[in-house]
Amino acid sequence: MTADARPIVTHTIPERVIYWFFLALTLLFLVYFGIQDLQRTPDVTSAIQHLGYPWYFSYLLGAGKLLAAAVLAYPKTRLLREWAYAGITIELISSFVSHSFLHDPWPLRIAPLFILTIVAIAFHFDPYRARRS
Repeated sequence: MTADARPIVTHTIPERVIYWFFLALTLLFLVYFGIQDLQRTPDVTSAIQHLGYPWYFSYLLGAGKLLAAAVLAYPKTRLLREWAYAGITIELISSFVSHSFLHDPWPLRIAPLFILTIVAIAFHFDPYRARRS
């Protein structure tokens, strides 16, 4: 039986509310900052330069965020959901590490970890992701 043929795990109503609330926050983050990255706003451009990444890196980040948002918004993409969550996690941890290496102020360093916590809660309660058991 493939991962897509397994039944969806049922959750209680409070769990569904938690999932949709944190998924909405995750999607808002992904879409807003994905568009900002693709438009290369002055804030994005200065952050990319400050971190020492090439100018085109913002296009990669923006495209990845918007693709992840599309995958998470469509519930019938179980395997792709796992990849989207993994990509978001890698991006946010990399952001934390990059800001930490440059000794940026603590609020700037921990902001990605705060967003990662929101994404992790959405992941935990996601009834559409592939289950291993």
